[in-house]
Amino acid sequence: MLVSAATDMVKTRMESVLVQWIPGLKALWATSRFYFAVDSSYVARKLGVIAFPWTRKDWARQWETVNVEGEPGVTEVRDKPPVADSNAPDLYIPVMALVTFILAVGLVKGVEME
Repeated sequence: MLVSAATDMVKTRMESVLVQWIPGLKALWATSRFYFAVDSSYVARKLGVIAFPWTRKDWARQWETVNVEGEPGVTEVRDKPPVADSNAPDLYIPVMALVTFILAVGLVKGVEME
């Protein structure tokens, strides 16, 4: 219990310091967080689409109707997150590809060094 409280306090303090020193970080995090909402089955489906695009028939994005917070009875239509729609753009796969590339190049360069 004490560790959890300490962790929450440190996390809150770090967020406030980062927001203070990097303007717009909170908005950037809130915006990009949507594109990282994936799971392993989504990644498998997306990699299958990338590898075999001719097997895909439906390329349309999916939409969902959600209630607007703070305004009862008001709804809006927005895109489904990547975890629920395999046609949605995501940032997880490109970022992981970049990280894998950097690690592979580092490994090759490290092995070449004598």
